[in-house]
Amino acid sequence: MRLHSRALFLVALVTTIAASSASAQRRTEAFAQGKDMLLGPQVGVGTSDFDFFIGAQFAYPIVNRLDIYPSFQYYFPGNNAHAWTIDGTVRYWPKLNIRNSGLYAGGGLNITHSSASATIPGIGKVSASSTDAGLSLLGGWQFRASNLFPYGQIRVVIGDADRVDFGGGVNFKL
Repeated sequence: MRLHSRALFLVALVTTIAASSASAQRRTEAFAQGKDMLLGPQVGVGTSDFDFFIGAQFAYPIVNRLDIYPSFQYYFPGNNAHAWTIDGTVRYWPKLNIRNSGLYAGGGLNITHSSASATIPGIGKVSASSTDAGLSLLGGWQFRASNLFPYGQIRVVIGDADRVDFGGGVNFKL
């Protein structure tokens, strides 16, 4: 009988410790958004003939629930055309009372550079380029999977280079 009560006590103790640890981890997870420096690759597609892109982003926390989120994307529009963007966004992480809440929204400045070249018979090679600034609006969801932070997001660029980018990737904690 003594062995049975000790085993029961040990099971109750382990269960209590595990539940407390899991509860603390959930609380930490819910409040950890926007508090870590992150870096990672991204891929996606853009509208307005920008097509497929690859890129990278960096997150730098400035205050609780707010981080600076610069990113770079290189597009593959084809037909001797090239395009890239630099985006400086500030992200806000609203407090939601749900597990693994990774919702974020933000806005900032987008600089888009595009160039194209063509060979015209009798004239030769002709090229043109353009650099445009615009407003960038961002929304997405970042998940926590171990030490990886996969995410999906939508970026709307308003300006001379209007477009919508649908992308995603994975961030790594620095």
